[in-house]
Amino acid sequence: MMSSPGNLFVRANYLAIAVCAPMLAALPALFYLPSIFSQPMTDWLGIVVIPLLTFSLFAFPGLRAIRRLIANGTVIPPELVSERPIVSFVVTLFGGFAHLFFILTMAIAIGIAFAPEWPEEGKKILGPWLVGMASYFIALWCGELALVGNGESDAARTSRSGPFR
Repeated sequence: MMSSPGNLFVRANYLAIAVCAPMLAALPALFYLPSIFSQPMTDWLGIVVIPLLTFSLFAFPGLRAIRRLIANGTVIPPELVSERPIVSFVVTLFGGFAHLFFILTMAIAIGIAFAPEWPEEGKKILGPWLVGMASYFIALWCGELALVGNGESDAARTSRSGPFR
């Protein structure tokens, strides 16, 4: 099947989502890591659960997409993108918003890194980061559950199930 430019754009955007979302979700875990080892074990459950939960919500669908890329040579089969255009649009739209907020977050982080008043300025990064992570969450889970599903196209499922009576 020959892929159209829109089909390639959706698949490339989803590959970027599958790579960037787990990395951006790992940032809070990396910030919490020194406090996990430096503090006594008084509140270790709160320190460990939040980054682990956040990372797992983004790592599992991202790793599933990367596994498909390695095993099948594509993140999303082209026929699934063609059969489900509305879901493809939603995934691409939210992925585009997420990439925009990823860029904004990194621009703010670079600007804050050179500021002498780090603790007060560090709160500016939370808003764009949360909006970006929410967009990544919607794009990843819509892509995995609605767009890819079990990887079987609607035409193959219909031909296997037989005619409707």
